[in-house]
Amino acid sequence: MVNTYATMVSFTNLLQQGISVNTDPVAGGGTILATIGTAGDPAFNGMVIGEWQAGAKMANTAGDILGGHRLVFLSGSRERTITSEGAGIFDLTLDGSKLFLNAVKYMTRPAAPKFTSIKPAADGKIAIAWTGGGTLQTAPTVTGPWQDVPGATSPYTFTPTSAMLFGRILQ
Repeated sequence: MVNTYATMVSFTNLLQQGISVNTDPVAGGGTILATIGTAGDPAFNGMVIGEWQAGAKMANTAGDILGGHRLVFLSGSRERTITSEGAGIFDLTLDGSKLFLNAVKYMTRPAAPKFTSIKPAADGKIAIAWTGGGTLQTAPTVTGPWQDVPGATSPYTFTPTSAMLFGRILQ
């Protein structure tokens, strides 16, 4: 997005100096998702949105390990001269609000279903397993026609009935 997403606001008639920006290298294997793009801005290329996967090691003194997926969205006032009531004051524009809500949606989306194993089972059967829920479907060709497998939950064991069978999981 090239539009302004946050703006300077006043708190008790004091102009706040805008968003926090990380201009340091991102530690812990984080991925930068958005930066300041205004040439000439002292924070040019500074990170404002970034994410870290579960298991990332933070650069703090303790070397904390993240237990889950994390996202940082830097916004709000960064003043040290005001009370806690003014710190982090809402400063998002309409586009910034959309950006924030998209970030929340991104972080709260369910995990996509995926196959985790396909292996032989007893008596010539095949066992398949997947994560993320979803509905197991099968088809004789990759183009279909696809049909739900009634009652299939992971792990699922079946007896092959043809030389070729395709499978997918619908979310």
